[in-house]
Amino acid sequence: IRYVSFDTLVMIVFSRIMKKAYKALYAQYLFHHIGSLLYFPFAMGRDKCALHVAYLMCTEITSIVISTRVLWKEVYGGSVVTDFMGLLSVMSYFFVRLVPVHELVWTIAQSLR
Repeated sequence: IRYVSFDTLVMIVFSRIMKKAYKALYAQYLFHHIGSLLYFPFAMGRDKCALHVAYLMCTEITSIVISTRVLWKEVYGGSVVTDFMGLLSVMSYFFVRLVPVHELVWTIAQSLR
């Protein structure tokens, strides 16, 4: 919660810079952070949602690659490094966020019985 709170605060305080860097993704990131701030305490209060929150926290590792690429592009412009980071972003998103989803959904469905 502290990381998400800090990140949300930075996005609000430095909104002009963040909007320039993230462009159309700014609103999506802000919604994602505010949603997490509302959902995580509720979910952790319920015994059956801890796995879901743990999965969501683990997927945040992909945000490092995505944010680094956005900031690199903002500072240095487009380059081979930016393209490589874009490829890493897609790969990390696919393997960390999408591939495990079917197992997570199955586990949550079984725990609700």
